[in-house]
Amino acid sequence: MWQVDNKTPFATLGYFVRDRDGFEHWVVALRATFNIRDDGLVALSETQESVHIAPAYADDKAGELLAESDIAPFRPKVDLTVSGAAVAVNQAPFRELPISLTVGNFEKKAVAFGRRWLKRKGGNAGWSFEASEQTITVPLSWSMALGGADAFGGDKVYPLNPIGKGWSTNYDDIWPDTPLELAQIEDPAHPFDVKRLPSPVGFGAIQPGWQPRLVHAGTYDGEWERGRAPLLPLDFSEQFHQAAPPDQILDIKGGEPVTVVGLNAEGPYTFMLPQIIFEAVTRMGMRRDSHRLRLIGVHIEATKKRLSMIWNGSLPCSDDMSVDGSMVMFRQMAGVRLR
Repeated sequence: MWQVDNKTPFATLGYFVRDRDGFEHWVVALRATFNIRDDGLVALSETQESVHIAPAYADDKAGELLAESDIAPFRPKVDLTVSGAAVAVNQAPFRELPISLTVGNFEKKAVAFGRRWLKRKGGNAGWSFEASEQTITVPLSWSMALGGADAFGGDKVYPLNPIGKGWSTNYDDIWPDTPLELAQIEDPAHPFDVKRLPSPVGFGAIQPGWQPRLVHAGTYDGEWERGRAPLLPLDFSEQFHQAAPPDQILDIKGGEPVTVVGLNAEGPYTFMLPQIIFEAVTRMGMRRDSHRLRLIGVHIEATKKRLSMIWNGSLPCSDDMSVDGSMVMFRQMAGVRLR
């Protein structure tokens, strides 16, 4: 029962989930792990990472989400996420380093800084920025972006990024000559400005309770409790399943060129996302249903030059027919070195 006969070299898992209206679906998830080669192709990793049933966090406090569950059949588009660290060529020290990621027609630019501070001058003299310290690396972490708790008291946190730094509800409350540590990753087109705060810049997964993801969770009020619970609210949006930053939610299928800059000590590199077609044949009583798996996630470990891609396929279950299991195979694979 419920087994996946895996005819691929990748990790697979079968799982049952319920949709927003409570109907059960059989899901086949596949995670493929690759090493990025210098020739622009990828090679199968000797160690294939298992399918993630549960979210992964940076620490036991679960303050920063590293990866969502790989079981996300209702996710509308592909989540592109990136981990690693900003690092100059040959790990040379830097105060400011441009970083960028290009996937097909999508491009994202950022700047990484060494630690830096803002001070308010006395009277109406304005603000001063203290020069960045030298560093050899800045982690691609939401803790390095604008946000966090109010730096000068109070219990408010920045809803777009509760674990960042450099945020305050009122910068005019800063005492003269009191330093405020600023974010170390920002958009070069929208630098920090106390009069017009930019949005935080990150490349990794967003927690379900953070904006802008939380807005898609729906309304959990008395009306929901009386007429809908425990089902999801009627205004729940499947967009909630998208854990990537909004600008990294993409329509990609594989085969797109990727360029990574400022995230590897060997320098910039380019590769092609592999293009793979997977098919699952699911046994439900006397029936055999054939369906293709859909790409739902791409994760680039930029500094390690590793790539993970996640596919899901799902079928609605019926009360009068049990699922016996699925067989998964690939119909086409391009852009992958097998040796």
